Amino acid sequence: MTYLLIFFSRICDVSLSTMRTILVVQGRKIPAAILGFFEVVIYIMILNTLMQSMDNVFNIIAYGLGFAAGNFVGISIEDKLALGYISVQIIIREESEHELTEALRKRGYGVTVLEGHGYETKNSVLIAVIGRKEYDKLRYVTKKIVPNSFITVNSIKQWTGGFFKK
Repeated sequence: MTYLLIFFSRICDVSLSTMRTILVVQGRKIPAAILGFFEVVIYIMILNTLMQSMDNVFNIIAYGLGFAAGNFVGISIEDKLALGYISVQIIIREESEHELTEALRKRGYGVTVLEGHGYETKNSVLIAVIGRKEYDKLRYVTKKIVPNSFITVNSIKQWTGGFFKK
């Protein structure tokens, strides 16, 4: 039964590690430090248990499987929480710009429009900084109005000024 304890504890510790890493990248010091504390406490307890039973191959396998599952669980949790902000760049034909810009602004998104030049056409580049949780909605509206739009997304660590959806 020790292998089950190792497996599930490792899922917890690696999930916390995944979340902590994301918080560190976003510059969120206090939440990252708190998660780091619990991550290390769990890790030391697991390691202590494992070191006392190195002759049991099931415990070693449980440790490895828990690590793999912990990565999966941690990323899944982070996807659901959708922490932080992103910059979305939408590249469309110039003639579609007004309709899409107005539709996004009506929904409360702050949109900046830049002129772009494609290989043979004039394009518009729409830029919006949004919470990660908002991305699916923004993408849905964009693809509904301009199905052949090209969308890129970048994570944002910090910003100054600007307009955000309320």
